[in-house]
Amino acid sequence: MAKSVNARKGTRPYRVSEKDLPPPEGLVLLGRLGWITLGALWLFVAAGLVTFDPADPPTHAVWPANEQTANITGPIGAAVAYHLLRTLGFAVAIPMVFAAVAIVRRAIRVPIHQPLVRAIGVVILTAAAATALAVIFPEAGPLPGLAGGTVGLVAGAEMLPRFALGGTLVWTALLLLVGAIVAADKVVFALPIWIWRAVVPAARVSAAATAA
Repeated sequence: MAKSVNARKGTRPYRVSEKDLPPPEGLVLLGRLGWITLGALWLFVAAGLVTFDPADPPTHAVWPANEQTANITGPIGAAVAYHLLRTLGFAVAIPMVFAAVAIVRRAIRVPIHQPLVRAIGVVILTAAAATALAVIFPEAGPLPGLAGGTVGLVAGAEMLPRFALGGTLVWTALLLLVGAIVAADKVVFALPIWIWRAVVPAARVSAAATAA
């Protein structure tokens, strides 16, 4: 009897960890509203980029500028699209795609592991893509001569005198690979397997048809 009393005294009562408690409803609602707002903001920016007109103010490429904004998002959307395209050029598609993936994953409650590291990978990937675009297509772009935006223009101007075209493309390709792995390693490593599974059966069918 004494042993059972001592055993009861020695046992610790069950305690609920703070991690096991659900977050307050107000915090959950605030988080959902925040993600909905981000989704709406993404749609606004995407619409502005898709309907971008280089003649819309505050353009530097066309004179005189449009008196009435052609962009469907209005003067504010046109200004946002202009500054994004002037900074990153066509490479702006990379952060837009990753932002869309992040918003969708959040909407379906799929967590994003190591978001800060993924964001760094997106930055590296975007900068490398902007550089490659500026070097390969120096006269093209949504704005003349800014295929990779100001980022690509400056990076290309720094790399070309030091590494020439071939070396610049090699280093840019390396940075593209590093950025892609850091941002989406599972996709990068799974992509060759997907391609192999898609190409090999098609090649076998084609070979069988040729032999027949």
